[in-house]
Amino acid sequence: MIDGTRQWAPAINDDYAVVRLSSINEPAPPILVDGPLRVLMLVPPDQTPQFSMIHTMLQSEISARRISVSIIEVHTLADIEQALSQKIYHVVHFVGDVFLNADHLIRIAFGSEIDVFELNDLLTQFPDIGLICVTMAASGEPQIRAMPQIFAALLMSKTINAAITFSGISRPDTIVRFAATCYNAIIEDVPLDLAVTRGRRALTSGRRDVNWGLAQLRIVPGTERLFVFDIPNDPWSWVRATLAVVGIAAAIIGAILLGRLLSGQSILMPNLPTITQPTSTPKP
Repeated sequence: MIDGTRQWAPAINDDYAVVRLSSINEPAPPILVDGPLRVLMLVPPDQTPQFSMIHTMLQSEISARRISVSIIEVHTLADIEQALSQKIYHVVHFVGDVFLNADHLIRIAFGSEIDVFELNDLLTQFPDIGLICVTMAASGEPQIRAMPQIFAALLMSKTINAAITFSGISRPDTIVRFAATCYNAIIEDVPLDLAVTRGRRALTSGRRDVNWGLAQLRIVPGTERLFVFDIPNDPWSWVRATLAVVGIAAAIIGAILLGRLLSGQSILMPNLPTITQPTSTPKP
């Protein structure tokens, strides 16, 4: 739609968050993130260098331990299970080829075909995963534009309440630019729909650039927040708190005593028992 001066692009405006709603009815409670938001990017063999730029784009956030990004090359479903078992992850980003095989079954390939329902069963074993992202960086065109969206929708569950997808094949740098911007917004506690909006906006490099239209968000209705970020515990905080209370109490008592001295009032001290020296009779 054109208003005479510019193209109306609601998907990149903060007041027009464009989302698709999941068929799941009940949203899950937010997932507690104790420490950095942990993102796992799963890529085909020999593809790590093409996506490592995300570490550079998020360098300050990674140094501040607000986010960590692991890029792992996988080939089979067992590889994915091993990667997920290494540590807790909150976001899983798949960069694979999504397609229908000869039997018209939806698959994702990182070298070998992986069934979407087997992958769903695996992901449900890891309750800390709250968000998935599915993008394609393979050669050729997807069979239908909605293929990654269908695949991601089938991965959503009672714990995975949101999925971000790209509607077609993209260059790795486009995927990284979006992901770094979107994930950075998430750790800033920006609502997910607006975090995706920021990611879309990062893909607008000119009037003819339509990459911003690639990203789509599907979310469970009623989901307000995916994650709750916990402030790291300080093991010495209780010591400092105790010393602070003692210091305040001592200052108050000292002020009261000083005030009485200056006003000439007597300071009542508690009655102490009289201590007498024992008497002994000299021995002859």
